[in-house]
Amino acid sequence: MYTPKPFRQADPEKIKQIIAEYPLATLVTGNGAGVEAFHLPLVIAERDRNLVLQGHIARASHL
Repeated sequence: MYTPKPFRQADPEKIKQIIAEYPLATLVTGNGAGVEAFHLPLVIAERDRNLVLQGHIARASHL
């Protein structure tokens, strides 16, 4: 995804801080019936020296 230079963040510690302060994402999906939005709580993990976002959406939320 293209990220304009003023919005780029490459410092892993700053990224962790931002996610810790704002741990909620919005997932927007669409189909023939319309558009739905779900709030997803996120945590950040480190795997093989890479930052990984983990979240969960309950099955009942999208049935």
